Formats: sequence, C-alpha cells, structure tokens
Amino acid sequence: MKTDNQLQLDVVEELKWGPGVDHEHIGVSVVSGVITLSGTVRSYAEKLLAERTVRRVKGVRAVAEDLQVRYDWQPKTNDAEIPKRVADILEWAPQVPKTVSK
Repeated sequence: MKTDNQLQLDVVEELKWGPGVDHEHIGVSVVSGVITLSGTVRSYAEKLLAERTVRRVKGVRAVAEDLQVRYDWQPKTNDAEIPKRVADILEWAPQVPKTVSK
C-alpha cells in the first residue's frame, strides 16, 4: 500500500502528463488515500478530466473535488489589488461613514 506522500506524487505526475489538464493551478492533498483537488481550471470539461485522471492512479480510494472554473475571458485580480478595491468601494459607498481625523 502506498503512503499518502507517494500517492500525492503519483497524482501530481498523472495530472502533469495527462492531456487536456493544466496542472499548474491544481493543488493536491491526500489523507488516508482520499485525494482532494483544489484550485482553478479553465473549463468544466477540464474539471471533469482532472477528476477522471486522478481516479486512474492506483491507490486512490476517493476523490474530493473543490476545483473552481475560471474562464480565460474572466478578469483576474492579483492579491495586491484586492485591498485597494475594497478601500475604494468603501470610500465610494454613501452608507459608510467617513472617518474624521483630529
């Protein structure tokens, strides 16, 4: 029986070489042979393909899939931009009281 670490390496390799799956944005975690996939994929078809690819690996007991579909045309926001956007939205919202400095 494979260890969780070996199973994780095998799953990552299978995703890497599986056609139609961009493994760069998929995270793989393993607990007692149960694989959890997280991250983003470019389409629903890629999401299904990633899950099928993982199921082919010997030793996988089950797959918990938490992949989000992010299409290429959707805007991507980097982490540095998020706080600025929140601050701007709060500043523009008339319902939010402005702070008064002394």
